[in-house]
Amino acid sequence: MNKSIINLLIDIILLVLLCLITSIGLLIHYVLLPGYKVNLAYERHVDLQFLGLDRHQWGDIHLYVSLLFILLIIIHVVLHWKQIVCGINRMLKIQSAKTIVIAFLLAFMLITILGVFFIQPEKIERSRKMKHRFENTNTQNRF
Repeated sequence: MNKSIINLLIDIILLVLLCLITSIGLLIHYVLLPGYKVNLAYERHVDLQFLGLDRHQWGDIHLYVSLLFILLIIIHVVLHWKQIVCGINRMLKIQSAKTIVIAFLLAFMLITILGVFFIQPEKIERSRKMKHRFENTNTQNRF
């Protein structure tokens, strides 16, 4: 297979994956509500599912599809590396500017991707957490 056919296939797969990531994210956020919102929306505790999967299982699928998307984006960048270098060279004539931009992008990628593994979650007592959520929901419903 030649390079242009591989690029086209990767681009089509990336588009499909992007649509899946978006639709699953919207499904989790707007349809498969978290417990406290289910109680408010349906006035009782029920389990919400779509195609036999709950919001946590859809969240796992969302993660795996996102990881596959990232892998294909990396392959896409590798296949277009010469174009990227030529574009940067045309836009930035000064070597120090190129170095700063590339260093910034690498630092940004490392911080956003690896930084999540260094985050410590805030621990909140359940009763306080539920009370806070209930107060926020009541405030939002008044307006």
